[in-house]
Amino acid sequence: YYSKGDETGFVYFNKNDSVFLNNYTPSLTYKGTGGAHNTFLLELLDTIDANNEKFDFLYKKPYKQFKISVDSLRDQRRAFYLRKKTEISWNKEFDALVKNLIDYSYYTNLEIYALNHQNWFPKDSLSADYFAYKQKISFNNKQLLAFKPYINYLTLVLNKNNFNNKTTISNELKALEAADSLFTDTSLKNKVTYELAKQYVLNYAADTYNSSYFTLFSKINSNSYYINKLDGLQEQISQVKKQTSLPKIDLITLNVDPFIEFKSNKEQLLFFWSASNLNLYQKQIEHIKNKINLNKTVVYAINVDDVEVWKTKLPQVDSNFIHLNATHLVDLKQKWAFTSLNRLIYLKPNGTIKKPFAKWTDFK
Repeated sequence: YYSKGDETGFVYFNKNDSVFLNNYTPSLTYKGTGGAHNTFLLELLDTIDANNEKFDFLYKKPYKQFKISVDSLRDQRRAFYLRKKTEISWNKEFDALVKNLIDYSYYTNLEIYALNHQNWFPKDSLSADYFAYKQKISFNNKQLLAFKPYINYLTLVLNKNNFNNKTTISNELKALEAADSLFTDTSLKNKVTYELAKQYVLNYAADTYNSSYFTLFSKINSNSYYINKLDGLQEQISQVKKQTSLPKIDLITLNVDPFIEFKSNKEQLLFFWSASNLNLYQKQIEHIKNKINLNKTVVYAINVDDVEVWKTKLPQVDSNFIHLNATHLVDLKQKWAFTSLNRLIYLKPNGTIKKPFAKWTDFK
């Protein structure tokens, strides 16, 4: 598993493989022994990502229409997998990896739809066998500990919205307790409870945390690495909230000139984007058009990719925004507690911080 900037992906190594990953161009390429396997994985992941961009639309379809569409997309991936399997010689381990990638992407789509279905279609019922796929799932498969689609699915299953307590914190606590009961494998329990706790910290960064949540997390999670990592994230967020202005980091303009300071005669909104998630970028544009008064607000679109990727992948230069690039992602994470493209920062005209962890719901 590799991470480059805000982009992550997989590299598969079989015995005696020698894979060269070229990530200095806008599109990744693989060469060497094992290159064919990784090129196929990359193509499959690109297909899944492209399909996922359709799901904002598909999730709002009535059940029968959604099910036909999601099954069709899964079947297309399976057909692609079977065709490539005849062309490329691979072992059982690689075959299991590909099957899990297809399956857990599909399961995740089903789970997200179920979470939102009643809100969108209160009179439309899911079929009695809708969750039959869960019978195929092992919730303690240690071999998939480092497999992100599996961990993402498990975290989603334990989403706080699956619990019906009146208060949010009660649902958050129930999710941790459910993880404690569900996972017999300690490594998986530690990994998933950390992911749940990280979501809690990020989702409520603008609010006051409930100490009982961290008490329970520390009791359930026995891995000091995850506990220290969560403490570090809380500390980063706390430091940003104490600041009156954003710590200085290197930012450049479209002309590759250094950006000096956030000062204006208007309030200022900062949002973030990456070429690895242009679908989210388009959503943010829509939010800005619908929620932000551009006569009273300066909007900064801050890209987190390499400069070459930024210039290549920039959909279009929107005159409503000031386009910037964060040249050092490490500084952005450490000094601004940046962990997600969903991050919003709201500044006063003089550049002082108004809301370091703003949400779209703050704007009407």
